Amino acid sequence: MRYILDDPELTGPGKYNYRWIKREEMSDWLKQGPWSIRMCNEGVAKHLKSILGQEIPVNPSPRWVMEPGDEALIVRKIAAERDPGREEQWEYGIMKRLE
Repeated sequence: MRYILDDPELTGPGKYNYRWIKREEMSDWLKQGPWSIRMCNEGVAKHLKSILGQEIPVNPSPRWVMEPGDEALIVRKIAAERDPGREEQWEYGIMKRLE
């Protein structure tokens, strides 16, 4: 299974791998589909909509568990100083449960 998260979340004991990726790789990952949304951040949903051109529903779903082989795209807004003229900055990562 593939997930979209707004924060890395370890859903159970096991070994995980996490790596940063560039926006281009994030876009490719999304286009490969299908995925399940597990996030509650409206700002992340709007950001993904601007990239994909489709609505991304917020889904703060109940308890779920990543199984070995599952992976998740993590999308987070980088906290920055409050500067009205500054462009939003985002960070992307892939987390995979190994075992």
